[in-house]
Amino acid sequence: MKSCTWSAHSDEPEPPADPGRRPALPPVLPPFHARVVQDGRVRIVEIEGELDILTAPTLAGAVKDDDAFDALVVDFGKMPFISSAGLRVIVALHRRLSRRGGAIALVAVEPFVREIVEIVGLADALIFAADVPSAMRLLSKRA
Repeated sequence: MKSCTWSAHSDEPEPPADPGRRPALPPVLPPFHARVVQDGRVRIVEIEGELDILTAPTLAGAVKDDDAFDALVVDFGKMPFISSAGLRVIVALHRRLSRRGGAIALVAVEPFVREIVEIVGLADALIFAADVPSAMRLLSKRA
């Protein structure tokens, strides 16, 4: 299994402060990370933080090489919020994977997120699971 982490915020140190300038304000956004693990042809992405217009490109970047996997597990267990931009990434991935017989499983989905997925008509197209091992089993049954 290969693993890597994508982050929406840089961990690089700030340049030295100019004595004539006010100190930099701390970032307004909470941190966002997308931890990626590849298990054969299944990509597992654990999201930590809010998935919104500013962080959705980070998730998209973590899965842009969709030819490297046939199924995707997205763990929402540490995701307190999803915006339409985040949902758009999931929809785009679903379209790309389903064209070639792939699937997406969403893990630890909060009720409000599931309701949004139902409203946009994707509830029947996606797999919902309580945890990653369950998602892996459900995906293997679908193959």
